[in-house]
Amino acid sequence: MDISEALPGPRRRGLVVDDEPAIRELLTVFLEGLDFEVRTAPDGPAGLAAFNAEPFDLILVDFQMPGMTGLEMAAEVRRTDLQIPIALITGIVDTLEAAAVAQAGTIHTFVKPFDLNELANWLQSLFPPLSSPTGE
Repeated sequence: MDISEALPGPRRRGLVVDDEPAIRELLTVFLEGLDFEVRTAPDGPAGLAAFNAEPFDLILVDFQMPGMTGLEMAAEVRRTDLQIPIALITGIVDTLEAAAVAQAGTIHTFVKPFDLNELANWLQSLFPPLSSPTGE
């Protein structure tokens, strides 16, 4: 998928949680280019507060943040929402155990530096084009 193409269908809402301002900005610009409305948070507690305050279609969360890890935040989100796609973003692959990632409820992991085309393809798999009213 060309990352400059917006995803078809209604506007989606994404939450980006990362303690690195540059990553938050990169993902915000990227998702907005795909016609997402984006909110950001600098850490897990702020991300949970945003999640509890308004609905989202997607969460991208950093693994290692001060105060609360991305896995801890994902596990908290899963207590109230079993369906929302949650992707973990990390630069620390060695410390991630598949069982812990699965238990926290994340459905995909992107390793920093991540490929934006891979992210776009993953988003396309989550939000496929809606069929037209004529069935084409």
